[in-house]
Amino acid sequence: KKASRSRQFKDDVWKGRFRELLRFREQTGHVMVPHSYPPSQKLAQWVKRQRYQHQLKQAGRHSTLSDEREEMLNSVGFIWDSHRAVWSYHFQKLEAFALAHGHCCVPLGENKENAGLVTWCKHQRRQYKRYQANIPSTMTAERIRCLEGIGFNWDPRNLSQRKNATFK
Repeated sequence: KKASRSRQFKDDVWKGRFRELLRFREQTGHVMVPHSYPPSQKLAQWVKRQRYQHQLKQAGRHSTLSDEREEMLNSVGFIWDSHRAVWSYHFQKLEAFALAHGHCCVPLGENKENAGLVTWCKHQRRQYKRYQANIPSTMTAERIRCLEGIGFNWDPRNLSQRKNATFK
């Protein structure tokens, strides 16, 4: 009887966090709770735990993520691989920049409006160098193809065709 009360308590806690996730989505329009979320660090930890439990389940190991819970999370657009989602988000921003400007050399801008994208591009170049040197890296052959497909330059300092006219 004690085990069923404990299970019920854990189920109630899970449902409470799920409702909190729904409130977060109402406020932000998405369910990408940051790893550090001061208004509710418990929500941030819960989201991280759901991803970990999902990984266990995918690997065929014991997991507390039931099919019902997984379906509930999927129904609200839960992001299981946050790293891939963040990479895709920045790639789409770079792709839009390239379409608008004809190149991928993102300037910082007077108001530093491109700071996040500039930082992301630098990170891609760093990861590419690690990948080339066979050092553990987040860069993959698929990401390289995507970036090169939009004309990404891996070494912007040695760009002979650099369009200085586009930078002010």
